Parts: sequence; structure tokens; C-alpha cells
Amino acid sequence: MLDIHDYNGQHALQAAPMAQFRAIVLDGRQAMSVLGQDGSVLFEKADDGTGGRPEAQRADLRQIPLAALPHDTVRRGRNATGARLLGGGRHEVTFTDGSSVTTRVLIGADGT
Repeated sequence: MLDIHDYNGQHALQAAPMAQFRAIVLDGRQAMSVLGQDGSVLFEKADDGTGGRPEAQRADLRQIPLAALPHDTVRRGRNATGARLLGGGRHEVTFTDGSSVTTRVLIGADGT
């Protein structure tokens, strides 16, 4: 489950078709309840849809950019040791095996 903040993650999603993103948002996940030690409800706030941090399953969210990329674009199972800005919107990424790639778009991920 990812909590997608408006100050970072949502900026990247703005470039994607928002209909795709809205289709995977989990409704009601910004509801909040505060319970006492005895389980009594001390405070409760329903999800009214005005929150700035929609949630989505990681696997569903990952499919949005993957579906838009050519098949051989994503490098799976690689461990990066560094990335540096080359200028002109390009980045060089180096890997633990000593190889490197230059790219215009760089997305790093630490899981599946």
C-alpha cells in the first residue's frame, strides 16, 4: 500500500493519464479513528474525498508507467551504485557489475 503525497509522488503521476490513476485509488483510506484504551471511539473523521494523499496498491500503481514504456526499457534485478546528472535532462546510472546506462528518464525503486 502506498500513501501518495501531493508534494512528491503526485507530481510524477500528473504526467500519466489521471483516469488510470483515479481508477486504482482506494476509496475511504483517509478515514481516521482515535480509540480509547477500552476501545471507545474518542474521535472519528470520515474520508470526505478532500484529502491530499490518496492510497493505491503498489502493484497497481507500478502498472501505469510500465504499460507506457517499450518492453526493453525497464532493467529488473539490477543494483545501482550511483546516478549522476549529465546535463540536458540526461542521467548516467552505474550498477554493481560495473556497467552503466545513460537515460533521459530515471525512476528508482526499492521493491516489487
